[in-house]
Amino acid sequence: CISNCEAYDDTESMRPKMKIAIGQNENSWKKIYNIKSFHPHPDFVCTDYLIENDIAVVRLKEAVPKSVAIPTSILPKSEEVTIKEVDSWLGSLKGTTVGFGLIDAYDDYSSGTKYWMKADIAAYCPLVGEQSDNCEYNDFTRGFIYIDGSKTNVCSGDSGGPTFVKRDGVNYLAAVTSFGDEYCEYYAGLTSVQDYRDFIKKHANNLAADELEKCYNNKDDNGDGKIDCDDLYCWHLAECQGEEHCSNGKDDG
Repeated sequence: CISNCEAYDDTESMRPKMKIAIGQNENSWKKIYNIKSFHPHPDFVCTDYLIENDIAVVRLKEAVPKSVAIPTSILPKSEEVTIKEVDSWLGSLKGTTVGFGLIDAYDDYSSGTKYWMKADIAAYCPLVGEQSDNCEYNDFTRGFIYIDGSKTNVCSGDSGGPTFVKRDGVNYLAAVTSFGDEYCEYYAGLTSVQDYRDFIKKHANNLAADELEKCYNNKDDNGDGKIDCDDLYCWHLAECQGEEHCSNGKDDG
């Protein structure tokens, strides 16, 4: 959390002390990275009754090699979460949420270990346009994906953690954890990343551009000096990992 929900936001003074750690738990980090810059959404709102535009971009001072962490691309436009698939049948679309938060809502010392859970996506409430049936019925805030209740296990300390949606066997980043109920068992609201694609691109110098949709054209589509499989946004593809891809007419192995 680089901003908080208080009338006086005291987190900015703490930012010089913040770092990004990658690993399984707080006692065995694989690597710790210094932060170059913080970019909270300019229209972020957080009160006791309302959270909106709960997303930020944090840029590191150095690149993270795939030996430390495999990068995960944002859902491409052709694979985005849709109202139709969410509403067609409850439970037909699932997300995998990851976080280091509390595993016991009543034990403030139970956080610090990375866990994951899979849950039904019950509603998608985009910033503009048509919403899922459950959005208006429950007066859900726009810009969020909502995980179905019944023991979500998303808890304090999981905020900012990713939720992945799998398309054709590939995991993509679909949302980041924003909030949930105080008992960590009824619901969770996740900021829908696809609704903030332009904001993310702006502060990532277009590194999140759709190179991943153009990984076969022998061009540097997002201007980061990397072409096709050399670009981290193409590493999720089977052929970029030395596996055979059955439709590109090449011997990928």
